[in-house]
Order: sequence, then C-alpha cells, then structure tokens
Amino acid sequence: MSNHVTGVSAQATSKAPVEEAQEKIETPQPAPKQKIQTPESPKAAGELSKFSGFDIGTMNIIASRQRGEQVVTKRIRDVFIDLSQEQAKMLKLGGETSYVTKGDTCYVLGDDAANIANIFGRALRAPLSKGVISAGELEAMEMLNIMVGEVLGEAPEGGVCTVSSPGDPVDNDFDCLYHEAVIRDIVEGYGWDVETASESTAMAFSECADSNFTGLCISFGHGMTNVSLVFKTIETLKFSVARGGSWIDDQAAKVTGKSSSQICAIKEKGIDLISPKGREAQAISIYYKHLIKYAIKNFIQKFKQLQGNIELPEEIPCVVAGGTSMAPGFLDLVKQAINQEHGFPFPISEVKHASDPLNSISKGLLIMSQNR
Repeated sequence: MSNHVTGVSAQATSKAPVEEAQEKIETPQPAPKQKIQTPESPKAAGELSKFSGFDIGTMNIIASRQRGEQVVTKRIRDVFIDLSQEQAKMLKLGGETSYVTKGDTCYVLGDDAANIANIFGRALRAPLSKGVISAGELEAMEMLNIMVGEVLGEAPEGGVCTVSSPGDPVDNDFDCLYHEAVIRDIVEGYGWDVETASESTAMAFSECADSNFTGLCISFGHGMTNVSLVFKTIETLKFSVARGGSWIDDQAAKVTGKSSSQICAIKEKGIDLISPKGREAQAISIYYKHLIKYAIKNFIQKFKQLQGNIELPEEIPCVVAGGTSMAPGFLDLVKQAINQEHGFPFPISEVKHASDPLNSISKGLLIMSQNR
C-alpha cells in the first residue's frame, strides 16, 4: 500500500480567557480538591507539548495540542471514496489531494472525497456510522488508522492522549465497548498513552471554568448526540441518543424526495432554522426541532433516576457544541425546548454555544490529558 495523504487542515487559535458568565452562580459547596488547570505551555515556543486531545467523530477527526501560547488543531473529514486507477488518472490526483493506493484501487480521503463523490454521483463511505465503528465497511479500520496517523501522528516521548468516547445510547441496543477498544488500539499503535473520556463531559473542561466546571453539556454530532451532567469536574450522568446530523439528513430526505447527501449539502450551506425558506429547509428545521426536544426529554428521564443522589447549585449553565449545533437559530431552539419542558428538574442559568463548537471537545480532552 502506498500513502499520499495531504490536505489535512490545521488551525492555531490563541488561548483566550473564558468570558465572564452573564450572571454569576453562587455555589455554597467547597471547591474541588484538585484545581483544574489549562494546558501548560511547553518550554520552547515552537515545540508541541506531549499532551493531546483527540476527538473521533462520525463526520470529523480532530486533534488538539499545545504550542507555546496557542492551541493547535488538526482536522480531517471522516469519509473516503474508492476509485479505479483510471478514474484517479482522469482526476490527476496529486498536490493537495488526500489519497491512498492499494492494488488497483485508489482511496480518496477527507474533504477531497466529498468533492469527488459529487462529481461521480457516488455515496461517501465512512469508517464510523452513528458514532461508532461501521460494521458494514470492510476497509473501515484500515482507512481510520491512516486518518488517525495523519491528524494525530506518532507520539513524542511520554505522549499522553485522551480520546473521545460516546456514551451508550438509551434508544439503541448496542454498547460502545468494541468501538472504544478499537480506537484505543489504533491510537496506542502510534505510541500514545491512552485514556478515554466522554465527549460531552470533555466540554465541561473547555467551556465551564466560569461555573466551577459544572454544567449540562450536550454534543450534537453527526452520528449521535451525547449528553453529560458534570458537577465540579465529576461526571454524574452521561448517555447518548442514536440520532444526530445524519438522522436529520435521512428523515428530511425521505419527506422531500432528495438524497441524504443532497440534504446534507443544503444544510451545510446554511439555513435559518427559525425562518427556513423552501421545502427542504423547512423539513430540515422540523427535524432539528425534534432532535433537540428528543435529547432534552431523554435527559429529564435519566436525571429522574438520579434525583436525591446529587446536590446541585441553584442553577447551572447548559452548553452545546458539535457540528450539528452550528446552524443559525440552533441556540434559540435549545432555549425553547428547555422552557417548554415544565418538568425540567433544575433552573438553567444560561444556554450558550461553546466558544469553538467544532473543536471544543478536542480542546476539553486536551485539558483532561494535562490534568491526569
């Protein structure tokens, strides 16, 4: 097999202080025993630290590491497409195109795969489906291994990596044990000392410093929606629902006569969820609302099982992140869903977007690595 993988996007973001909450939350409970610190800067300004946060999702694979005063992120879209050598030659693959050759087949990876799939009218293939390793993809683990290597790379000496793991879904008969074990093996294969953590719990570390690392954190991903209730860094509740952005695509496609990939393309171009224009946009908006209400209702049911076993502050924030949450009007729909649930178990101080919705989880995992 020969590899020619390029075009992995990288982004450096300045480490900014967390903004003050609109309303300060008074918590009578004592402070956590161990104070959570943001990742320390390495000694050399240009040197990447040995700590990493690694978020493996159905749509994106994202790694975060510290370099000086910046957090550097790398991302690749978690999809691929197979082409014959003749098709590959016709497209003149090279330069910035991400691809791998195996025998007579060429596998194009990432965003390039999505662009080429549109040219040939082909469906994209994905290593993950509904948040976990895809059972129907024979090359899934092989392609995933290559993508992990390109985004995360070989570990430095003493390299520590915290990897995202979904919660077990409450509405589907499978657990995430196999998925977590496979991902751990792949990342350890690159020399990293691996721990796993819930992706929604990681959000509390990157987004809830101003509320003493306490919050209701919801990650709206492409394959699943993950929910965690975190109290002073302690994960008190976590679960997932087997619905996310791909579920919205599939449902909207059924009622509009479009394909799921066409609906996804419309969605990614940007629609106003509050005032959608056109039949497809209206269908997408309807299923967005249903997904949000579905996640909130399941949280209430799960919390009732804990009631009496946890003492929370008078009110806590609700933080949302994930690619599916980035549509205009999404935050308003979350606020509506919470306000309409008269049985919501505690007051919410504010509903806010993560400061960096796409990279928030990997940045939170990075902080967890630093504080192991």
